[in-house]
Amino acid sequence: MKKTISIVLLLFVTVGMYAQDGINYKALIKDNLGAVVASQTIDVKFTIIADTGPTNVYVETHTGATTDANGIVILTIGDGTSSDTFADIDWSSDTHSLKVEMDIEQDASFVDLGTTQFMAVPYALHANNGQSSGTNAGDMQYWNGSAWEVVDATPNEGAALQMIGGIPTWVGGTPPATVPDAPTIGTAIAGDAQASVFFTAPISDGGSAITGYTATSSPGGFTGTGTSPITVTGLSNGTAYTFSVTATNAIGTSNPSSASNLVTLTLTTGATIGDLRDGGIVFWVDPTDNTKGKVCMLAVDEEIANWYDAISRIYTNTDTGTGVYSNWYLPSQDELQLMYANLQRFGCSTNTPGAPDPSLCPTRKGSFNIASYWSSTEASSFDAWFQNFNGGGQIDYYKGSPSFVRAVRAF
Repeated sequence: MKKTISIVLLLFVTVGMYAQDGINYKALIKDNLGAVVASQTIDVKFTIIADTGPTNVYVETHTGATTDANGIVILTIGDGTSSDTFADIDWSSDTHSLKVEMDIEQDASFVDLGTTQFMAVPYALHANNGQSSGTNAGDMQYWNGSAWEVVDATPNEGAALQMIGGIPTWVGGTPPATVPDAPTIGTAIAGDAQASVFFTAPISDGGSAITGYTATSSPGGFTGTGTSPITVTGLSNGTAYTFSVTATNAIGTSNPSSASNLVTLTLTTGATIGDLRDGGIVFWVDPTDNTKGKVCMLAVDEEIANWYDAISRIYTNTDTGTGVYSNWYLPSQDELQLMYANLQRFGCSTNTPGAPDPSLCPTRKGSFNIASYWSSTEASSFDAWFQNFNGGGQIDYYKGSPSFVRAVRAF
């Protein structure tokens, strides 16, 4: 009886390895009328051919293979009955092809279904012939006509392997998500113990939606979250800060942006005489804007020096909780008079010039010594003015003489 068979190859790829060496094979079996050969026992013969020659290097038979209810047969090349050894195939020496023969009536009369060249062979098969193994799951090799070359696996989901210029090449697919790019920093604006940090979103979200932004101060590592502008609180007035911003998605957190501009925080609430703020104690408030004024250093930073040293020194106050500053200077003659009048005589019950009775000034501010303090105002090339904090008078004196010093700064 004439055999009536046609084979539709559903899939023939090197998609996996079993414990023993082998190549998965899958085919849909139909007869010559197009009817599916379902749930039927068949025999299959595979021949692997070295293309140069050509030469048969491996032949095996699968006897009693069974198609499923959809007419599909699944076999492992390398598991059949053979007098050859599958592991002895030298995949690296040549390109190879596969010849398929089938006998659906199991009467030892096989029908030749054609020969197909292997376009890629699993690394594991090459490893048996002394070839190097791949480093990533899915790596392959292909024969370029004279040697085997690597086709690296692609991380892209849904990519297709295409022959481009005779080279197997992964095309398309969706790259895996990564952390976002870094945001672009904008301007930082100082406030009262806080700062507002402006930024723009990164060019790429890494393929995963950004779920949040974080601004971080330097120094201190204080943080704030939200959208632009982010407010960072808990900062110290008088301290200079820069800020950077990161973006976060489901994969992780981006690198930080570049640093913002340098800002120094300033207390912006109204000031009154005697307030401790901005590194010192307030001795003058601008009558047109009470957020501005001047402070002198506290007693802890008071020094004794001659005028030459006092005028040239760079001052930095001790951190007492209101900020650390370096823009201090030796006060003028007029500024010293304000310090005496507004702090030394603070709360006095009499305006009588001269040395106040301590009992009449129980709430005086600043803890000044009952002594003289240098001003920056010169009386001559040899003398400068200082303020007497005992009686309130001002006299000029030799610059080389030691006296007390209290530096001042504006806020």
